[in-house]
Amino acid sequence: MKINFNNTHFYKIVSKDLTSKYIYIGYTTDFKRRVNRHSTNCISSTLPLYCHIRLYGGWSNFEILLIKTIPVDNALYAKKICRELLEENHASQQTVTELPITPLITDVLPVVKT
Repeated sequence: MKINFNNTHFYKIVSKDLTSKYIYIGYTTDFKRRVNRHSTNCISSTLPLYCHIRLYGGWSNFEILLIKTIPVDNALYAKKICRELLEENHASQQTVTELPITPLITDVLPVVKT
């Protein structure tokens, strides 16, 4: 099934703690579904984004803010816009690949010493 990018929503997930520098910027063509998916993933996903959210108080301490909705040609162009939004926000976004994965996961999951 071909994805329709005519109404692509760009959003950011930020902590309600205004001193936090953590920003996650993403995009979707179905905003309501994506918000629900993020909320569900926070329960048990081991992806660094969700480990970070759980570590800092859970979903209730974060919010999703809609930045804008625009038509784009494809996913590659949407990713380019995410990058531009990151730079506009003057954020040092800690993306999934930039997060310190080990400390986040060991804070969430028990460490078994052998």
